Amino acid sequence: MPPLSAALHLLRGRWVALVTSTLVLMAAGGSVFLFPVYSKAIKTSLGYDYKALSVLAVCKNLGASFGFLPSLIYDFAPPWVVLASVAAMNLLGVLANLVLYLAVAGHIARPPLWLMGISIALGANSQSFAVTGALVSSVKNLPDHRGPVLSLLLAFAGLGGDILAQFGHASGGSALLLFMACLYLVLLPFACNSIRVIPAGPGPAGTGAARSEVERRGVVLFLLVSVSASACLLILHVVDLVPAAHLPGPAYYVTAIFVVVFLVIALLVVAVKQDSSLPATAATSGEAAAAGSSLSSLMLNNSNPTPPSSFRLERRSILRAVFSVEMMLIFVVTFAIGGGVQTPIDMIDQIGQSLRYKDGATSKMVSLVSLLDYAGRLVGGFGSEYMVARHKLPRPAALTVAFLLACFGHLFIALGVPSGLYLTSAIMGFSLGALWTVVFVTISEVFGTRHLAALYNLAVLPGAVGSYILNVQVTGRLYNREAQRQDHHTCIGIQCFRVSFFILLGVTLLGAVVSAVLALWVWPSYRRVPIGAAAGVAPDTTDCSNRDREEDEAAV
Repeated sequence: MPPLSAALHLLRGRWVALVTSTLVLMAAGGSVFLFPVYSKAIKTSLGYDYKALSVLAVCKNLGASFGFLPSLIYDFAPPWVVLASVAAMNLLGVLANLVLYLAVAGHIARPPLWLMGISIALGANSQSFAVTGALVSSVKNLPDHRGPVLSLLLAFAGLGGDILAQFGHASGGSALLLFMACLYLVLLPFACNSIRVIPAGPGPAGTGAARSEVERRGVVLFLLVSVSASACLLILHVVDLVPAAHLPGPAYYVTAIFVVVFLVIALLVVAVKQDSSLPATAATSGEAAAAGSSLSSLMLNNSNPTPPSSFRLERRSILRAVFSVEMMLIFVVTFAIGGGVQTPIDMIDQIGQSLRYKDGATSKMVSLVSLLDYAGRLVGGFGSEYMVARHKLPRPAALTVAFLLACFGHLFIALGVPSGLYLTSAIMGFSLGALWTVVFVTISEVFGTRHLAALYNLAVLPGAVGSYILNVQVTGRLYNREAQRQDHHTCIGIQCFRVSFFILLGVTLLGAVVSAVLALWVWPSYRRVPIGAAAGVAPDTTDCSNRDREEDEAAV
């Protein structure tokens, strides 16, 4: 093949698309962790109290969660409409973050709270267009490995948050807002390249099973690259936590740039290697049909008695899926995630001020949250994959474990454990990463991939509601009441958050109970999964699963 043709073939391949999806998730998905980094700059520059900051945090969560519109566009519109929507929303994100930067830097008059909330919500919502397209197209490009691919991409989002936090350490909150605005402009070409479904070519032996094995090796190589990058960041955090060490600002820049360059080069090398492992010919209809099937399709084609209705919802409408028992339980689970687990992360800076942590400590904790979120997404995704593939345990059982782990984080703050905020940040970051990853993969298994984007974005909306109720109406009110009692603008002491964290503990325990009920509800169907099916071994498929895959590809 001539060099120019080979280069064009590589750029149009599934593995380069996966690389660009990874970069999209790192830039857009990682920025959702940065609110505690720039919230202090907002509070100092604009004179907001805790309740106002809580409102802005909820606006950020609501904007990031309200991805139903892009998911509908992605599911039903042609690709050019998707790309145009991504371009428009990215430009809105740029403008929104510019407004935030100008306000915090004092270049414009103090805007009203509602305008700041809209700006933050638009900035967060613009990311959902690119993130939705990157996730769903990657799942449909590698359907045999949907669990590991989702876990890997979501883990890269946590890694991206840690990298972006390094720029925040070195430059400050207002400069970080300007950097995020510029980042959206750079994000656009990568997003446009990642939002497409690419037919798979045949494996080395012309079989779906051989191709699946090559894909599995590629996913493992991507995993090794991400672990290597996270090890570099971990070394930085360990050195930074040593009391005697004082890293200069340029050290954060150098580390972040080194990790980004390493990731881009290593991922492109893996993409070239994987592309050369497969012939460039397009898949035949029979091979495309054998590329894999969803768990729901496997349930439909099992010769045993009919499984529960949840694993047949892939062939039903979105409306019927939304009102199923499984989705109702998932709604309660995401409410508990947004209210019980996300709220402490959004409050890190305010808790640090109340408990008299040193300046700069909370931004280190944000990096810790992002890095542990990365670890949680990997452990939650690949660990639950092992549970399903080897032991036929229901994937939602991993949600119960993560919720119970998060309960310890609440207790460290509520009981006033010394240096407990560091422990809480680590636990909450790990738990949050595991929870969202397992929720996403569970939805893809229970309801299939045909309307995955729409169903997932609907499922996360209760998380924004939970964040509003627990962050603003509960924690914010209790904090301001205690601050007024102390006759001080900033509430000092553990009593500012003790009652709030016991309430958050109760919500988290509710999530653990409901996720256990969900696990028991779907367990009979997981028992019927052929060994290896969930781990990415392409099983034999029938006409029903073939039609599902063809409809998925035609829809996009």
